[in-house]
Amino acid sequence: MKTIQRFGLALSAFGLMTGCQLTSSEPLYPTANQKTIQSAKNEFKGMEEFEVSDDGVISFRARLPGPDYYWESYKIKQLSYEISCVFLTNYVDRGMVVKSSFLGARGRVEYYDMERCMDNTPFE
Repeated sequence: MKTIQRFGLALSAFGLMTGCQLTSSEPLYPTANQKTIQSAKNEFKGMEEFEVSDDGVISFRARLPGPDYYWESYKIKQLSYEISCVFLTNYVDRGMVVKSSFLGARGRVEYYDMERCMDNTPFE
């Protein structure tokens, strides 16, 4: 009986580790050149929701409208994909990384680069 319990525990731990590796919440490292980064800084200058770092990360922040609201996991996945891989594809394609922060209850942070855009389509 103990063998079955140990096997079940090991299998559960493996499932958790594998699931964690498939998420898009791990930070990525940009490869964009300074010209691309400066172009993004100019385009998003004055936009409250966006910020561009000197190393090539475009940060997007979304807040809930009030305390009675919460983020749904599928919506975070869909929105972060659309922002990163559809609307900002021109920058992501040139080596920038998009960090989407969903602030509030059940919120989280998602990171996308071009490879993750190709591999992590939420509509599959």
